[in-house]
Amino acid sequence: MDRLITELKLTSLEAHAHLMKLLEQVNAVVGTFFAGDRMAEDFKWRETREQGKATTSSEDAEEFEEKEDDDIYFAPERGNVVFSSAVDGWAFTIEAFAGMFAKRLGVKRETLTKFLWGDYYLDPKTKRVLGPKHLKGRNLRPMFVEFVLNNIWAVYDSTIIKKYSLNRVNVFIVGTPRRWRRLSKL
Repeated sequence: MDRLITELKLTSLEAHAHLMKLLEQVNAVVGTFFAGDRMAEDFKWRETREQGKATTSSEDAEEFEEKEDDDIYFAPERGNVVFSSAVDGWAFTIEAFAGMFAKRLGVKRETLTKFLWGDYYLDPKTKRVLGPKHLKGRNLRPMFVEFVLNNIWAVYDSTIIKKYSLNRVNVFIVGTPRRWRRLSKL
């Protein structure tokens, strides 16, 4: 996450779109692997059946058992995605932020967890969660941006980005180029 701010210099809204796209791509790869495994299992099942190794009891004579793939995908609202910064040593899940804001908003933690990720928007006047269809031209940001990313961006802005900018300005303003080199080595 820190790279989205410091290196890529994305806004919180751009980072949200980037994270959603990234998660979608990861889930597409996971789905492809799942489909490949299921096809291999189906092939083995058909080979076994054709070779006559399967018995003729009612349980074994059934068709190939399909498995649901809902539980293999990553979804922050399920708690199987952790957003982190290895460089700065922090990490969080959606539940952590839902716990912080649930009491303040007067909403159940589970409900907030469900709507904190994705294209859900909080109407500040009515305190109701809106889907993209109900925006009616209003310029609201997704709840993940409002409650999570904006806070992280504010921390990085006040601690890392402005500090770095101030140091660069001080080096630029003070003294001669000879002194600049000396200050920049500090």
